Amino acid sequence: QTASGGPYVHPIEMTIEGDYLTLLKYFQSIEALDWRFYWQSLELIKTDYPMNRVRVQLNSLSMDREWLGV
Repeated sequence: QTASGGPYVHPIEMTIEGDYLTLLKYFQSIEALDWRFYWQSLELIKTDYPMNRVRVQLNSLSMDREWLGV
């Protein structure tokens, strides 16, 4: 597929749950990827100790209109 007028912003939103250290390690692994994401927002929602829920919005840039071929 050829590039067509980009760059295009591809938003990603996900909600994950875990204890603080598990969530921290997960987000560090995202930041260590070769593919860069741009952090839009992060909302930490306290649930029953020691668990937390995090809703995160990320953006990815691409020269292709479609993201991941979908």
